[in-house]
Amino acid sequence: MYNSELIKAIHNSATALFVLLLVFMNNHVFGQVSKSSKEQNVFIEYFTSPELSEKIQQGFTTVLIYNGGTEATGPHVVLGKHNFRVHSYAHRIADSLGNTLVAPILPFAPNGPALQNMVGTFTLDSLTFSMVNEQLAISMISSGFKHIIFMSDHFNSQQPLAELAKKLDSNYHAKGVDVYYAGDGYTKARRQIEDDIEKRNIIPGGHGGLWDVSETMAISKKLVRPNLFAVGDTTQKGNGPLDHHGVSGDPTKANEKLGKQFADIRINLYVAEIRKHLKAFRTE
Repeated sequence: MYNSELIKAIHNSATALFVLLLVFMNNHVFGQVSKSSKEQNVFIEYFTSPELSEKIQQGFTTVLIYNGGTEATGPHVVLGKHNFRVHSYAHRIADSLGNTLVAPILPFAPNGPALQNMVGTFTLDSLTFSMVNEQLAISMISSGFKHIIFMSDHFNSQQPLAELAKKLDSNYHAKGVDVYYAGDGYTKARRQIEDDIEKRNIIPGGHGGLWDVSETMAISKKLVRPNLFAVGDTTQKGNGPLDHHGVSGDPTKANEKLGKQFADIRINLYVAEIRKHLKAFRTE
């Protein structure tokens, strides 16, 4: 008889492998609708193996492993909001940093109980999520990347990635490989964005609330249904309990202009944090 720990390990490994397959399929389909020459310069899936090897030899030794998510956000936001935002933000961050490429975006994430059973939500438990990201990082290290940067556009992904980065960095640092979790573009940016909005006496936060919807609109208005805007719990700056639609906060004042401002804040904070980290690593 197999013991319970072995069975659990086998199950988790199989799940992680399945998720990686889904990641490939998702990004293959996503890539069919977006193939600008600039994107082909930073997204790894547009390179052949020899082309990627040459790029790394030219000094492109930093890779972003940027996680998205697919989940219900009421009747007014598409399921893939995180993935569309990540695709745009990753491109801009990589361009700003220079010598940086982007790994295929992981479109699944851990979710809280309120979202897990909603139609269209794809949930990974934290262990599987970490295992998938670990395998992606190891693949990038095997390819020759020296700086692995974990990032996420999703709240419940932040802690697992921070813990994973610390673990992997302790294993690879002595080998000259740097593994880092960048969180300022999510946590610090969210705090800054919500504090600024609150000064205008507007409910700032929420799942499907003001900044969430504004940032999604800034990517494409087709990703939002303004005629179906739903207002949820507005306590805790809009970050209170989710309702039966998976919504909190108030999106009614959301607009594209605000979304672009919020995106700029996130990108600038991410770029500043990663630059500072890379500089510190290189002067050790």
